[in-house]
Amino acid sequence: MNRSDNEVTDTLEKFVWSQDRYGVGDDEIDRQHRGILEVINGLIEQVNEGSHDPKALVEVLVELNDYAVKHFQAEESLLKRLGYPLLEHQHHSHGYYTEKVSGFLLSMKQEQVALEDVLEFIGMWWEQHILVEDMGFKAFLQAKQVPQA
Repeated sequence: MNRSDNEVTDTLEKFVWSQDRYGVGDDEIDRQHRGILEVINGLIEQVNEGSHDPKALVEVLVELNDYAVKHFQAEESLLKRLGYPLLEHQHHSHGYYTEKVSGFLLSMKQEQVALEDVLEFIGMWWEQHILVEDMGFKAFLQAKQVPQA
């Protein structure tokens, strides 16, 4: 059952960036991850406060999805250049996310899914993706890259 767009939820928690927790060891990838989490935090804050325009939030979600696609391309390019052995898994995970969010956006435009449900998926996906899948290449990056200033 979907929540109404006017319902304030207490289940969505904002991210608190910590380099120790979320940093994968590449300045650009970390900057992109932090930016994505900040956009998600802004959306969560608006939804939790109940002060949002659903159409405007859909536009922000479209922008977030576009930014995520660019991030995925940058991440995959880096991993390919360095010869990361699990690149194909990363690629499939990224594809799943973009397909799922594209479907959510279509459903939101047709008012068939609540924004809170979409944000819950996005927040949980990014948390799991960074902390599990991306942390899986942290040691690989450290072994392959020259330390960054």
